[in-house]
Amino acid sequence: MNWKDEWKWLTGLAGAFLVLFYLPVGIPRFNNAVLEGLYLAKSYAQEHVILCLLPAFFIAGAIGVFLSQNTVMKYLGADAKKVLAYGVASVSGTILAVCSCTILPLFAGIYRMGAGLGPAVAFLYSGPAINVLAIILTARILGIELGIAREGTKLQEVKLLHLRLGFFWLPMPNVPIHHDHLLAGFIPIIMQQFVI
Repeated sequence: MNWKDEWKWLTGLAGAFLVLFYLPVGIPRFNNAVLEGLYLAKSYAQEHVILCLLPAFFIAGAIGVFLSQNTVMKYLGADAKKVLAYGVASVSGTILAVCSCTILPLFAGIYRMGAGLGPAVAFLYSGPAINVLAIILTARILGIELGIAREGTKLQEVKLLHLRLGFFWLPMPNVPIHHDHLLAGFIPIIMQQFVI
């Protein structure tokens, strides 16, 4: 028996026991909080997962099946002209009514098909903001001027994002890059973009 490994498990089990032992079950505030959390999880599973995430996975699958890799490489690949690649990527989300979480499978799909990182991120960043539904709702509620301004500013933000990515992601010759590792390392920057 190696105590250096065993003490971690023993500490974890003792901590879990103490949490369960002192759990304030029976106090109305705690019971309501737990029930509301379960109601929220149920609502999320019924509405968001079924109505948003599953269609996004189907759309990502359809992109992978019906869109050839040559087309993706032609318009979004590393050898495509930057103006064309970023232009196509930044307006491609217009026809998709997706939110910031349902765009992620689509981003991963086009990135794995060979799209460059910059155009794929431009698609990821602009897709939820410039889709037709978001523009119409913004124009209807806040006015046509703000609807048009939202579209224009989001496209300008994509240009700024391109400049930032170009500054931080300098090309490294002769270094093999595995797509899964690159996506995992890129998640904090993706989250930063949604916060900004």
